[in-house]
Amino acid sequence: MTPLNTTATQIIEEIKSLLGDRINKSGVAFYSSIDTVKKGRYMILGLNPGGNPEVEKGTIGQSLEGFLSPVYNHYYEAWKEKDTRLQINIAKLFAFLGQDLRNVCALNLIFERTVRESDLNFSSLPVYVKVLNKVLDVVQPDVIFTFGKKPLFEVKRVMTNINVEVIGSGHGSWKIEFVTGQLNDRTVRVIGFPHLSIYTLYNRPEKLEAVRIFAANRL
Repeated sequence: MTPLNTTATQIIEEIKSLLGDRINKSGVAFYSSIDTVKKGRYMILGLNPGGNPEVEKGTIGQSLEGFLSPVYNHYYEAWKEKDTRLQINIAKLFAFLGQDLRNVCALNLIFERTVRESDLNFSSLPVYVKVLNKVLDVVQPDVIFTFGKKPLFEVKRVMTNINVEVIGSGHGSWKIEFVTGQLNDRTVRVIGFPHLSIYTLYNRPEKLEAVRIFAANRL
């Protein structure tokens, strides 16, 4: 049996303490396993899990129990059909980069499930930002992939000396942002996509190549 990642198990207890009663809400914490909460080159940050919380009853606390399994990865679970675009986008992005998605720490900015972004209650955001900062301190990623405006905004908000390059996404007026800056005294690159449950990245080879070039530049 693989020994538990003691740093990650400590983070779980800290998350439970920070979230309090929110731990019983419908939602998902990490999309990757406990084995990914360690120093790594890449990290994925989404907004929040989709779906109807009245129908999908699995709680944030229960998802943290699943997270303890080293083979857990939410991106490989069976989701309802309309959400598979996000899974395909993420899986094909990391295949294009030549990286094993199962080795990448992945979580949402907010763990509580909603049908739409407009249903989110951002009053809990300060708590979730504390959770995010704890994970960032451990993973210390060189490259962070975000999708949706809010996760990108929150990461940029705690960065300094930011340089931003914007390219067209190939979908209307939507953009992809390439951000370089300082985060916790480290230079990081952040790639901000439109939300990958709507935008199709996987069938745009020129955008994938631009991402690969930006992500591959060692800092």
